[in-house]
Amino acid sequence: MHTVAAHHQATVPPSRAEIASWAAFDFANSSFTTIMVTVLFPVYFTETLCGGDSHAARWWGWAISGSNLLVVIASPFVGAHADRLGCKKAWLVLTTLLCVCCTATLTWMPSGWIAPALLLFGTANAAFLLGENLIAGFLPELSTSENAGRISSWGWSIGYFGGLLSLIAAKMTPSPWWILVTALFFAVASLPTFLFLRERKQPEPLEPGENWIKTSLTPVITTVRHVGHHMSLVRVLGSYFFSMCGLVVVIAFAGIFASQQLGMNQGQLTTLFLVLQFSAAGGAWGFGWLQDRYSSRAALSLSLALWTLVALACALVQNIPQFYAVALMAGIGVGSFQSCARATVSLYTPENKSGEFFGFWGLSGKLAGVVGPLIFAELTSLTGMRTAIGSMSLFFLAGWWILTSTRTDRE
Repeated sequence: MHTVAAHHQATVPPSRAEIASWAAFDFANSSFTTIMVTVLFPVYFTETLCGGDSHAARWWGWAISGSNLLVVIASPFVGAHADRLGCKKAWLVLTTLLCVCCTATLTWMPSGWIAPALLLFGTANAAFLLGENLIAGFLPELSTSENAGRISSWGWSIGYFGGLLSLIAAKMTPSPWWILVTALFFAVASLPTFLFLRERKQPEPLEPGENWIKTSLTPVITTVRHVGHHMSLVRVLGSYFFSMCGLVVVIAFAGIFASQQLGMNQGQLTTLFLVLQFSAAGGAWGFGWLQDRYSSRAALSLSLALWTLVALACALVQNIPQFYAVALMAGIGVGSFQSCARATVSLYTPENKSGEFFGFWGLSGKLAGVVGPLIFAELTSLTGMRTAIGSMSLFFLAGWWILTSTRTDRE
C-alpha cells in the first residue's frame, strides 16, 4: 500500500494551485534578498552596526563571499541527499527556518557588535541560498520543455512583487524593527509552499553499511566522473558562473555604491528599489516569453549584453537621475537573467537528479558569490568603487562569449 501511494504521488501531474504554491516561495524569499542583501541592511550594517568604519564595505564583501563559500561546499551534497531520500521539501523547511531565525535575531544586535552580526547574516544568507537551490530543484517536476520558461518567469515575476511589498512594510516600520518584519514576512509568505507543494521523489532505502554522508557523496562523484555526458549543462553552468560573478556584486553593493558615490539618502534608495522591482518583474516575464518563443541561448545572450552595458554605465554615472535610468536597465537585467538561467538548467536536468543537478547550479552561482565579491572588495581598496564596478562588465562579457560560442544539444 505504501509503495502504491508513493508511486501515485510521484506521477500525479501538477495542478495550477501547486505551481502557484511553488511560485509563492519566490514571493516569500524575495523579502530577504531585497531587504537584507540589497536595499536596507547593507547600509544599516556599514553605517550603524559598523559606525561608518572605512573597512565596512570590505567586511560586507567578505560576509557575502563566506556565506557563498559555505553553500559551495554544501549544496551538491544537500541536493544529492535530497534526491536519494526524497526530502527536498524537508530541507527547504529547515533552511527557511534557519534563515528566518538568524534574520530575526539581528533585530536586537547592538552597534559595534560587528563579528556577531556578520556571523548571523552569513548564516542567514547561506540558508537562503541553499533554499534557492532546493526550490529550483522542483521545477523539472512541475514543467516541460514547452513551459519551463513561462513557469520560471512566473516565479521570478511574483518574487519581485514580494520584494516590493516587503520593502513597503519595512519602510513603514521604525528601525531596527524592519528586520523582524522581514523575517516574519518570509516565514508567513512561505507557508503555501510548505502546505501544498508535493514531494514527488520516492525515497530510496539505504543499503547495508551506507549512511547519509556516503549517500550524498556517491551521486556527486558519479556525476563528476560522467560529466562528458552532460556537456551542454557544463557549458551553461560555465556561462552562469562568470555572469553571476558580476551579478552578485551589483546586487550586494548597489545600495552602498549609491550611498557613498552619489550621496543618495535612505528615502531615495527606497524609491529607487521600488521602481527597480517593477522593471525586474517585467524583465522576468518578458524574457520568459522570449525564451519559450525563440531559445534559451538567445534570451540569455540578450540579457548578458544588457548587463555588460549596465556595469559600464554604473562606472560612468555622475548624478542621481542618471543612476535611476541605469537602475531601470539593471532591473530588467536581473529579472531576465535569473528567470532564463533557472529555466535553461531545468531543460538539461533529468527529473530523478533534479536536486543534485540544481545543487551544481547552486554551486556555480555560489562559487561566483565567493569570487566576485572578493575581487570587487580588493579592487575597491586598490582602484576605487567606480573602477571596480565597471570591471564587472568583463565577467558579463565572458559569460556571453561562452554562451554564444557554444551550441547546446537541444538548440
